[in-house]
Amino acid sequence: MNNRTKRLLFMMLRKRKEEQGGIEGVPPLSFTAGAAGAVTDYRIYGSSASSPVIGKNKFNDSLAMGFLSYPDSVVDDRVTRQHQVGSTQLDAGTYTVSWKTNVGYCNVMVYVYDSNGIAVSRQPNGWSSWSYSETFTLNEPGSVRLVFRRQNDADMTLTDIHSIQIEAGSSATAYEPYSETIQSVGDKTINICDGDIQQGFWNYGNGNRESSSEWVTTKKLLCKEGTAYSFSCPYSSYRFGFAWWNTIGQFLGSSNTGNNTTVYDSVEFTATAPAEATYLAVNIGSGVSGQPITPEDAAQLMIVEGSTLPAEFIPYGYKIPVTVTDGTNSRTEDIYLDNPLAGSGTNADRIEYSTQKRINMDETEEDITMPALTVYAGENTLSVGTQRHPSRVSLTGNISPAETNG
Repeated sequence: MNNRTKRLLFMMLRKRKEEQGGIEGVPPLSFTAGAAGAVTDYRIYGSSASSPVIGKNKFNDSLAMGFLSYPDSVVDDRVTRQHQVGSTQLDAGTYTVSWKTNVGYCNVMVYVYDSNGIAVSRQPNGWSSWSYSETFTLNEPGSVRLVFRRQNDADMTLTDIHSIQIEAGSSATAYEPYSETIQSVGDKTINICDGDIQQGFWNYGNGNRESSSEWVTTKKLLCKEGTAYSFSCPYSSYRFGFAWWNTIGQFLGSSNTGNNTTVYDSVEFTATAPAEATYLAVNIGSGVSGQPITPEDAAQLMIVEGSTLPAEFIPYGYKIPVTVTDGTNSRTEDIYLDNPLAGSGTNADRIEYSTQKRINMDETEEDITMPALTVYAGENTLSVGTQRHPSRVSLTGNISPAETNG
């Protein structure tokens, strides 16, 4: 059956269900159900914000050699003691820049420019004290450039300074890489393990990747220094743990079960990311020495931030909670997707219960799992508990718009 035939069948099925009655609109939706369980199909349509949401770290640039003069901003690239970076756009407010080095203390000057690129201040007006952070202020929207200097004016290389972060406020917090996302329908789940389980392991002594039929592992995943992480997996094992790296890939050590000999029916482990940690990976060894383990054995590996693990497995990806209530009774069904539902108006991704499909804007399809909705006889209200609401939701079956008192 080709795609066109499939689409025609889906349209016929949809039309037949629409003839049974239904309702469509922007949630929350109020409707009347002729009986409990009266919905035969429901569809959720995507929606996207017009601009990206930038994460905590506003710094999205790279270092270059040379001294940046003030206020004319001329670069002398013959200088080997300073680094200068390109322009970072910021709103008005107080910010803190922080960094990490491989060479001890450095100091910084922050050059502030207005929205037209005209220099308005240098903070501090001279080199800062030797430290790992500096606070500065923009009185109006504009941009900043940074100039770093190593203690004692020693020479520097482009890899000596890393983990640069510019964040709102007057204090430095744990480093997070720059990120920006277009918010769509679906909120990220707490499971940071993307399901890409691979054969082998990360060596706990040197951080190198090695081959083994007795181990499986994750790729490197983003983490935050000083933060507790926990993982669980319904697999019998006695050897497992974390490996840690900083933002430039330097191995920081491991947290693991060591010489433990107790075999656990189900793996659970918690550890705190060390200072400067930006990446983690999880190794799981077979429950019996010499016995192979495969990535499929660890398919339900779950890694979460914090020291408390959920009672049940939560998939990696995005969650759309759908709640139906009659004012007395209420039930929430969670829909899990690999990616959020994007789009705008009639040109949007959508998911369909009757076909158990995700239909993307380009009409490509994916098989998904959607739960049935529990509705109650009489008046109901349906809501979708995502940060960004769907552009619309449609319900078909023995339902009709809720009666209103005119």
